[in-house]
Amino acid sequence: MVFNTVLDCRQFPNPLFFKNYLDAMRFLTTSILICFLMAFQSCYADEARDQADQAIEQVNIFRKNLAAHQYIEIYNQSSDNLKKSVSKYEFIKFLGDASEKFGAFNSANLQQTTIMRWFMVGAPIIKLTYFSKYSNATMHEYFTFITEDNKTVLLSYSIKGKIISNDEREKINIAKQAVADIRNKIAAHQYIELYKSSSRRMQNIMSEDAFMKFMNGASKDLGPLRSATLTNEEFIAKDKRIVLTYNSDYWNITTDEYFVFLIEDDKVVFGGYQYTKD
Repeated sequence: MVFNTVLDCRQFPNPLFFKNYLDAMRFLTTSILICFLMAFQSCYADEARDQADQAIEQVNIFRKNLAAHQYIEIYNQSSDNLKKSVSKYEFIKFLGDASEKFGAFNSANLQQTTIMRWFMVGAPIIKLTYFSKYSNATMHEYFTFITEDNKTVLLSYSIKGKIISNDEREKINIAKQAVADIRNKIAAHQYIELYKSSSRRMQNIMSEDAFMKFMNGASKDLGPLRSATLTNEEFIAKDKRIVLTYNSDYWNITTDEYFVFLIEDDKVVFGGYQYTKD
């Protein structure tokens, strides 16, 4: 009865009532749709997190099989789409060559997780990007997974990185050891000594007074060091330069630090320091 009364415009000479009713219906419909979408999004988010966790676990299994040279096992556990795009021989050769060049796996940092819907097959796609360190190389690894028969399986694997020679690796290790000495000098405010031991190139660019001013400002910004984790190492051959990146937790802030070293007279010397500040 109420519904009929609302629809009967003759009982309400003011046409605005009818207009307001339509607006109310539109609002109600929109609200229901929004609630539905929010509920769907919540369910999808939970599902996406579960699938991302499964993909990360599959990466761990991939690494174990790669270290054990179980290339056939990796191929057999991969998706049907991967097997259609590359033969078993090509896949095994690719992994074998990569494993030989890269050396032993050291560590990896998950940098990005992307989840998409592949509407052609109705299955979610999970893309994981890692910055990885091997004994002979540093690189970005790109893993793509898809769900088939309720299982998360490998869809593709690709790499982008640089092979590090034995000489470059040796110089990077020297630079890592030098970072500890530099930190000790910074903690003791021995900035003049640090400056005098730096590269000729840095001293040509920055005066001793400018370096002292910069380091005093850094000391005030940062405070005492709590902990530091090496997140990236790079050897730039054309510039004869090494850049070590640390994520460091200081008393005042957490920051990314960049220690630069230059190769001068075939020696690794301190060439610069930088830190991020919000």
